[in-house]
Amino acid sequence: MLVGGQYFAPDRLDLSQRLIELDRLWMKQRDVKKREVAVASISRSVTGFFSGNNRQVAIELDQALLALGTKPSQIQNQRFRTKALLIDAEEKPEVNNVFLYPLPAPTKVETAREKENRLNRMADEMTRETNRQIKLVTQVPSLYVLLDKARKSENLDVRAWMRRLKTYTKGETPEFEENLNEEWKAFIRAGEPRSKLNDSRSKPASLWYGEQGPTRFHLRWPRGFDSKNATVVVALHGAGGSPAMFLKSYGAGICASEATKRGWIFMSPDSTGRAVRDCLLWLEAHEIKVGRLILLGHSMGGGVAATYAGKSLATNVTSGANEGLDRKPDAVALFAPATQLLSPSMDQIPTYVAVGKQEMMMLAGGIQKIRNQGKDWAKFMYEESDPCEHLMIVADKAKAAYEFIDRQLGKK
Repeated sequence: MLVGGQYFAPDRLDLSQRLIELDRLWMKQRDVKKREVAVASISRSVTGFFSGNNRQVAIELDQALLALGTKPSQIQNQRFRTKALLIDAEEKPEVNNVFLYPLPAPTKVETAREKENRLNRMADEMTRETNRQIKLVTQVPSLYVLLDKARKSENLDVRAWMRRLKTYTKGETPEFEENLNEEWKAFIRAGEPRSKLNDSRSKPASLWYGEQGPTRFHLRWPRGFDSKNATVVVALHGAGGSPAMFLKSYGAGICASEATKRGWIFMSPDSTGRAVRDCLLWLEAHEIKVGRLILLGHSMGGGVAATYAGKSLATNVTSGANEGLDRKPDAVALFAPATQLLSPSMDQIPTYVAVGKQEMMMLAGGIQKIRNQGKDWAKFMYEESDPCEHLMIVADKAKAAYEFIDRQLGKK
C-alpha cells in the first residue's frame, strides 16, 4: 500500500540493505573517479548515522550507489517489507510498501504520455520487487510448535537459535535479511549430538549462531579444521553496528571468506569488552581448543581489539585452555581504529593498521599517532587507501591484512 505524501523514517534494515549493495559495488568498481564521488556521499552518510538522521543516511547511500554504477530506479526511495520472513506453512506472505523520502522533482515539465510511461515503469518495478520479497519468505510446517519445543530444550545452542529465529517471525524487524533456509537447517543441526557437530570431517562451510552470557555472535565454520588446535579469528564491528556486519557488509563478507578458505574459524560477536572472552568460553564448551587467536576490529571494534590485546599481554596468558581469560592474540588487524595509542607491549605481536585517506578528522589524528608509535616495531605494518573513507576501508584492505598475517605467522 502506498501512502501518498507521507514518508516513513528508514530503519536499520533499510540502511543495511543499502550497505550490502554498496560493499558489493565498491569492490567491483575500480574507476577512481567514480569512487571519489561515492566517498563524499558515504562520508556524509556516516556523519548522518551518528547524528541519528537515518533519512539523510539513506539518501546519501543511494547517491553513493548511483556513483558506483547501480542502475537508476524509480523506486529507490521506497521500502518493500514482508510482515515476517519466517512464517508457518499455513500462512500467506504479506508485503507492505512505503516511501522513505521524496524524490527530486523532474527537471523538465512532463507531457501526459511521459508521465504515464514513468508511472508504468514504476509499477513494473514495484511488482518485481514485491515478488522478490515474497520469495525471501521461508515457510515451515508447524513453525510455532517447533519453536516452542526449542524454547524448552536443555541444549543451549537450540535455545540460542530459537531466540534468533523468533526475530524473523511476526512483530519484529531484523537488521539484515538472512537466508532463512540455511539458518533453519543450522537450527535443526544444533539439536544433533555434540560429537557429530564437532566432527570436522563432516562440518560444512556454513553459518552458525551462538550466545555466551550476554554476548551474541555469528560464526562461520570452515570445511575442515583441527578441533584440538584451531586457528580462530574474532572480528569486532564498529559503533552502531552488529555481529552480522562482518558477514553481510564490510566488503561483502570478505573477512569471513578469507578466514574460512584458510581453514580458520571466523567469529563476529557484539563488540564489548567481554566479547573475545565469551567467544573463547563458547569454543571451550564445544571442545574446541584454540591454537592461534587472531583479532580484527573496525572503528570502535578496533579500539576494543587493541584494548584486549594490551591487557592480555600485561597478564601474559599465552597458551593452554581457553578459560575465558585474556588470552594473548597471535596477530591483530585494525581498520580505522577508534583509539589514539596502542599498548607498548603490542610490539611483541604482529599488528596491521589500515585507514582511508578520506577518514573523518575525529579519528584521523589518533590513527596517525598509532602510525608514528608503531613505525619502529619489527612486526608492525601501516597502510593507507585512497580514495577511501571510514566504511569501505575493510573492503579495501582485508586481503592485505590477511596476507600480512600469513607472512607473520605462516600458513597452517
